Amino acid sequence: MDAGKLLAYLKAADEMEHGGAEFYKAASGWVKDGNGKALLLFLVKEEERHALVVEDLIRLVKAEAGGSAGRISEMERPHFFRPISEYSAMVKDADTPDDVVFREAALTEQKSIDYYQKCARIAGEHAGIFRRLVAEEKGHLEYIRDSQDSFKVSGYWLGIDSYFSLD
Repeated sequence: MDAGKLLAYLKAADEMEHGGAEFYKAASGWVKDGNGKALLLFLVKEEERHALVVEDLIRLVKAEAGGSAGRISEMERPHFFRPISEYSAMVKDADTPDDVVFREAALTEQKSIDYYQKCARIAGEHAGIFRRLVAEEKGHLEYIRDSQDSFKVSGYWLGIDSYFSLD
């Protein structure tokens, strides 16, 4: 893949990560459960960290190629996020706001996985970074699904610390 096209994909990935952080930050205000808020704020930090990785890769590719970003068609550009006001309206109208957050968070992570898998297939020597991001996004999706399962059974989100305990 030429550097210009790779840069275009990376810029779209950067937008995706910033959009994910914005969504999770807003979503943390829509849930009442403390564990839910903690998980969503953890995901804000994760998306911000991913954005930094992508931005570093953009700088690296630019330095190597000495060029500017190419263009990707609208069919190739990921469309991940609605305006926050639309999500907010969905939450407001929902019987259980948490269900909307779970659904939209799972969609966010799945779309990220799909996009990064596509990038890994076309990124050449930079494919490893995208594969690593796929693995991290899959972990996020697991956190969301496990917490959703906990919520269905107990009415409470699973705490993010459950994933990092030594037990």
